[in-house]
Amino acid sequence: MFADDKYKAKSRADYVDNECYSDEYRETQPAKGIRHALKAIADATIEERSKLDDLMRDWLHAWALGEEDNSYAGAEELDPLLKLVHDILWEHGTHPYYDTEEELLETLKD
Repeated sequence: MFADDKYKAKSRADYVDNECYSDEYRETQPAKGIRHALKAIADATIEERSKLDDLMRDWLHAWALGEEDNSYAGAEELDPLLKLVHDILWEHGTHPYYDTEEELLETLKD
């Protein structure tokens, strides 16, 4: 399943949409985004780690500047960070939400 680009694209879109463009963002950020990025660092290449660092810095800067007057501040900046997180984990046969391939496949077939 992890070799199938169709599943990868749907999985990435569902994950990023949930984390960035739903109440999940307002309720759990920045802690959850940081945890997900840190999870991916272990499997990342040097180039990916550098990109994760840059994207996390951009996102946290946007979040901190707009947090008081906008509970969704930084959501757009988190989007590319979580796309990279998803793709790093996907390449290693894992997912930010699901522990088994069967769990993930069940949600992707819906």
